[in-house]
Amino acid sequence: MTNQPAHEYPHPIGDDIQPSPQQAFIDRILSHTLRYPHVLYCMNNETGEPVAWSEYWIEHIRKRADEAGRTVHTTDMRRNNDLTAEDHMHIYLDPDRYSFVDISQNNSDTIGLGEIHWERVIQCRTLLGKHGPRPMNNTKIYSREEGVHVQAGRRFWRNVFGGCASVRFHRPHPLEGLGGVAEHDQKSFHGLGLHPEAQAHIRSMRMLADAIDIVACTPSPGLLTDRDPDEAYCLADAGRVYAIYFPDDSSVSLDLSAAPARRFTIEWLAIPESTWTQVTSVTGGGTIHLESTGGGPRAVLLRPG
Repeated sequence: MTNQPAHEYPHPIGDDIQPSPQQAFIDRILSHTLRYPHVLYCMNNETGEPVAWSEYWIEHIRKRADEAGRTVHTTDMRRNNDLTAEDHMHIYLDPDRYSFVDISQNNSDTIGLGEIHWERVIQCRTLLGKHGPRPMNNTKIYSREEGVHVQAGRRFWRNVFGGCASVRFHRPHPLEGLGGVAEHDQKSFHGLGLHPEAQAHIRSMRMLADAIDIVACTPSPGLLTDRDPDEAYCLADAGRVYAIYFPDDSSVSLDLSAAPARRFTIEWLAIPESTWTQVTSVTGGGTIHLESTGGGPRAVLLRPG
């Protein structure tokens, strides 16, 4: 909502203070947003200021919501791209104030490359499981690669396969010299936005999510063997359905021991083209070999059939 320097935030909660212009502005916004039950409230954009600033406004918003008879969900977006840093840990340990988390900064090139990007998502998920399960959101997936933009798509898929609740490609920066290019054809150092590449990832993910009960699935890296770092990722409801994401051509083995004698169809999804390709079948109960070929990212789905 705001990103003011720490020295400008109001007095600590509980002091008898007069309403500030900032508070009047926030109250005016709330007079509109509290009419609707689907609005999420994030206190800052990439802040590094003390958490007291955020928590002042969380308490204020919660108070106004109580007065309006509404339930609201609040969080903060920290600037630190290390999800294990102290300010992130503060959020994980306080589920009452921070009822969802934003892990966008894990999607930067400083930290968000390959296996470490995935590991930090899983670390966050594990911590939330211990201290109060909450949605993990990615308001921004960056694409800080001049002319390539490979990592943005990979982060998008890793986040979903890591159990995140939302994913969004960051928008291109308006000052990066993209004048004259249609909005949906833009991509930049900042993000893919709704560039056709981004649309293909979104469309393909929707095709996969529509084919399975993705909410019933969990990140299942332990089901994959013969796997190198960043080679493949598994999301599964073991014994019932399995999805594997391959960032590029590679092969892994998948453990189907939780589904003895169950017959599965194997369906391949070409992500750039958003098309289902070959369909084969296999019987569960053992370990099978899966090989992604043809170039570019692909996903494979195993479901009863």
